[in-house]
Amino acid sequence: MSPEHPESVTEPFVLGEFRVDPPRRILKGPAGDRTVEPKIMAVLLMLAARPGEVVTRQEFIETIWATEYGGDESLTRAVSHLRKIFGDVHGKHRYIETVPKTGYRLVARQGPLSTDEIRRQRRSLHALAVVGLLAILAVAVFYWQQRVAREVTGMPDGKASVVLAVLPFDIQGGSTDDEPLAFGVADEILSVLSRNPSISVIAGNSSFQFQGENKSDLATLSSKLNVGYVVDGSLRRSSEGLRVGVYLIDTRTGLVEWSDVVTRPEEEIYTIPGVVAASVQTALGTEPVDQQPHLVAPDPAAYQLYLYAKFLLRTPWGPNLDTAIKQLEHAVTLDPKMSEAWSTLAMTRVELGFSEGPAKPDASATVWSERLRAARQDADTALAIDLGNVQASLALALIDYREQAVTLVETIDRVHSLLERVPNHPKLNFRMGLLMGEVGRFQEAARYLGRALALDPLTILNGALYADQLLCSGRTDEALEFIRSLGVYERYQHTYTGLVMNLLAGDFQTARDSFTKLGSNDVFIVDGVIEMQSLNVDSLNTRRLSQLMARLIEVAEQADVSADPTLASDLNEAADDGLILHFYAAQLMAASGFQDVALDLVRQRIAAGDTLVRESGILLRPAFSKARQDPYIMELLEATGQLEYWLQTGTWPDYCSAPELPYDCEEAARQFRAKPTSLPSPTKP
Repeated sequence: MSPEHPESVTEPFVLGEFRVDPPRRILKGPAGDRTVEPKIMAVLLMLAARPGEVVTRQEFIETIWATEYGGDESLTRAVSHLRKIFGDVHGKHRYIETVPKTGYRLVARQGPLSTDEIRRQRRSLHALAVVGLLAILAVAVFYWQQRVAREVTGMPDGKASVVLAVLPFDIQGGSTDDEPLAFGVADEILSVLSRNPSISVIAGNSSFQFQGENKSDLATLSSKLNVGYVVDGSLRRSSEGLRVGVYLIDTRTGLVEWSDVVTRPEEEIYTIPGVVAASVQTALGTEPVDQQPHLVAPDPAAYQLYLYAKFLLRTPWGPNLDTAIKQLEHAVTLDPKMSEAWSTLAMTRVELGFSEGPAKPDASATVWSERLRAARQDADTALAIDLGNVQASLALALIDYREQAVTLVETIDRVHSLLERVPNHPKLNFRMGLLMGEVGRFQEAARYLGRALALDPLTILNGALYADQLLCSGRTDEALEFIRSLGVYERYQHTYTGLVMNLLAGDFQTARDSFTKLGSNDVFIVDGVIEMQSLNVDSLNTRRLSQLMARLIEVAEQADVSADPTLASDLNEAADDGLILHFYAAQLMAASGFQDVALDLVRQRIAAGDTLVRESGILLRPAFSKARQDPYIMELLEATGQLEYWLQTGTWPDYCSAPELPYDCEEAARQFRAKPTSLPSPTKP
């Protein structure tokens, strides 16, 4: 029995007026979201596992705190904290009842999520799958990043060019309400350090996963993050204001290289990150760079709202994004000159919109349209205050491209110019990797995404997309070895990408063994990240998918599309119903021999403004290798903007150098551009 999760309650559930999300430790109520400590959530889960029953104090202490000192006092504090969140004050205990001299009992009404809530959760998770494109559940993500970091070109080594992680700061002698403040100060120090091109700073998405006791095992931490140094510290309130104790540790020796205590009045907390970052850079033997550009004293309340929003964005799923947006909006209302708050607001809106919104704003997508317009205004405001704001520039580049206000060529140029300024920026490397994949330069894409992975090694999508680019660039054996090294090869077989690769390789038995299990297990791993069973998906839908996959494998094995004439339309209908993404449906059709039908589906989705199809480089992926044997494919590549990129830059996709290509790729592109209307549709004889 795990001390952090002592009972079997792990799925989100409703408790009175609150929605409880155990994995993210979030309580969503009328006043917004509250994130609680692991042991406080563990107390609630023990109560929730036995609704209406008395759980004794001794049971709580033995299960959650075990041999730790102070369990009795900690339990009292945990219950008090939960009651404060639930509004159980002044003796009115509507949620947790005290049983004198015995323990506690959960009295609030408890139940599963509503059907609408489940649908919303499913849509949200499907949206994350859209961003992922692929293929891998990174349960064993810790085991690969050392190797990848060594292979990725440009990863600094040695003390002059260090790899460093900033850990979330602890709270000393204060309330857990100060946790966002401590996280925020550490995150701001990370942001300042990342501006130094001589230092590779691990993204907070990865380094901030190490909290509390997890920080003490330097050997494990160093191995998982592949770092030579860590910055750690703590925050304490005192009569003088806020005291931040910080130290720099060499992970190879465990020795403290430098330490200091910085004390500032609370209204001057904004100065602490720059002071600490400058000292850290000096201790590392590098010249302090660009501590905090255009630093102006912000409104104290606005700055703390900004730090709280950044704390929420460390787990940017579900309601956290909406809550963070509200906090940032309040912050810039209080202080309109906070460039970083404006740019964080812009990027948060963009990422929320990219996961939920359609390809292009229209009359039927008012929420996304308004969000996109607001994000543009936020980014413009940030750049008006600070022209060098990288995050705002990236947000604006992504908005312009999503709206099709600029070409693919210009978008790549803009992201590349930002990378020249900040080469160790994980989001910039990630975006450049996606863009290189979009134009079919998969070898370069793997390099950029490998770099993003080295800088943010514990983020699932970085590893998934890195493996995807290896597959697309023809490095299949290397990609599969990489997947096996994660210990997730069996799960990979249950993904759409795994199915496509098995169909292309003619390994029909492996494909059949994996997908015929769906009907009996009611489990399907959507692109390796999401298990449908955990979303309470109707088993009828699961069986429908299983039957479709079985038919598809049969057609591919027979190499006869006429054997099942309704399969393509049934697969397309399943995509329209939301059971499978059109991006995958098109690839599955192409890999099964329905090349013409797959091309027609791609054409339809491009005409409809489908973002994933337009921006994914789908026609350049392995499933469409046969379709690319025909130079008429240039018609569709023109519609996606890829052809324009190749002609303008003189760089060509990897497939153009394939020896089996029966025509000159560059010449075919130029001929099409000269006489585009002379070419018939790829589906016509």
